[in-house]
Amino acid sequence: MKRSLHILGESRDTAAAVPVLVVIGTRLVAIEDPHDGVRAHQLAELLVREGGAWAEPSETGSADLRIALRSTPESNEARLRAEVLEETADLVLGSVRPAFARRFVEALRAS
Repeated sequence: MKRSLHILGESRDTAAAVPVLVVIGTRLVAIEDPHDGVRAHQLAELLVREGGAWAEPSETGSADLRIALRSTPESNEARLRAEVLEETADLVLGSVRPAFARRFVEALRAS
């Protein structure tokens, strides 16, 4: 089994990405990923595919709902950042799922 070795003193932590914003019906949803934001963009693309729309941070106020995507932190700083994101989120997801995106958009449009 091959794996890369971590060099002592070298930080493997990356800064958290900016939240991805999607408008569903009349609600602004912020999707936060404690790492590079790739998974947040994946979920946002699924939400847009199901009927949401991309939103620009400059065009909107604060988010109505916040979704945090759970991940395995690589450092103490990343662990603390992930804990803060999860504590302040309205919803915490362990993975990006198309079925969730479909049901979430349906629920927000119905309300």
